[in-house]
Amino acid sequence: MSRNKSLVIALTDMRRAFHVRYVKLSLVMVARFGPILVIVMMVGPSLTMNPASSDYGIVMSIMMPMAAAILALMSVIPAGMISANSFVGEKEQRTLEPLLLVPLTDQQIIIGKTLSSLIPCIVLLYGGTLATTLVLSIILIVAGKPLILFPDLPGMFLIFVVGPIVVLGIISTMIIVSSHVSRVYEAYQTGSIASLVMLIPMMLPLMGSTGGGAIGIEYVWLSDILTFVIAVVIAVVTWAMALRMFNRDRMVSMI
Repeated sequence: MSRNKSLVIALTDMRRAFHVRYVKLSLVMVARFGPILVIVMMVGPSLTMNPASSDYGIVMSIMMPMAAAILALMSVIPAGMISANSFVGEKEQRTLEPLLLVPLTDQQIIIGKTLSSLIPCIVLLYGGTLATTLVLSIILIVAGKPLILFPDLPGMFLIFVVGPIVVLGIISTMIIVSSHVSRVYEAYQTGSIASLVMLIPMMLPLMGSTGGGAIGIEYVWLSDILTFVIAVVIAVVTWAMALRMFNRDRMVSMI
């Protein structure tokens, strides 16, 4: 029963968020821009270079981890907008008080609001990856070029494991921030800092390229595992703080 109540909160928050113009636009742009950018990045070398050449291997060793990181980053960014609208937006619109006064536990409210941000981001993350892989494969087949395994194993780990953890970290950070700010824009600016962890797998592997050579797979794994560890630490610490700080009586008094 408690799960059903949390799900109702999640669905209500998602419907409300999708009616907010900037949230809707961000979701549409991210859903399109991320996959399109990655497809262009991966198709370009495949169509213009000889797959058997050493230069192709060097270029793809750079593009592969960067493309996976971009796809993951673009998909977790909306978590900040949706959760900011969920927690602080209701405070702005004076719709938070009725929710806090209904017979729901703090746990049910937090779970519901977490799901309202987590579900759309997971759909973007997994759906965007699937769409990118399918379109990329179709283009290469039509062009008569060898297929590419995208994402590769490090990319799959980053997208399917690290991505959701980063989203949870963004949501918990937003819960903490929501008790100190009263504007959605302020909450989004501060709470989305957790998403910057996705810059690590985008930039760190480049340090593994020396003298214009290919990036070693060990550097890619190192950056992904480091990102995973940092994301887990951020999520655990911020969730511990968020659960301790969330108090409906205090939030009602601030409205």
